[in-house]
Amino acid sequence: MNEQIAAMTTARIVNNRNPHIAVLALALLETLVQQCGYAFHLQIATKEFLNELVRRFLERPPPFPGTVMSKILELIHTWKDTICSESRWKEDLGNIRNMHRLLTFKGYRFRELPRTQPAVASTSNLKSAEELEEEDREAQAAKLQELIRRGTPRDLAALAQHTRS
Repeated sequence: MNEQIAAMTTARIVNNRNPHIAVLALALLETLVQQCGYAFHLQIATKEFLNELVRRFLERPPPFPGTVMSKILELIHTWKDTICSESRWKEDLGNIRNMHRLLTFKGYRFRELPRTQPAVASTSNLKSAEELEEEDREAQAAKLQELIRRGTPRDLAALAQHTRS
């Protein structure tokens, strides 16, 4: 639940009219994605969060996007290329790919940036079986909490199916 509050609060601050505050909020968001695990990644992959993040985007992109818009586009592109393709739970992060696809369709451009630092804390370190099991338990708990929080019939059916297995 704290991950949801942190993600949504940060997204709201990103939409601040003062671009300096918005840029600082984007830097915070980038750090949270890098340092926090699956539970936070699950929150940034919700439609609610992504729609809030791009709330001030126009239907057609401006010829020269501002600093805030450029940084948001960079983050979405980075998340698509990293956590959506490298995460063990990438199937749960499909809304990020969908948002990237939607923005591309609307004409927004994503610049290819050289990777100077990992977008997410490396999960490829060697881990013991116990550490992997603990990571899986934490991820499952986060996913179950999110399904319960949303509470749509589809989510509750997925929850019932998940608890049976």
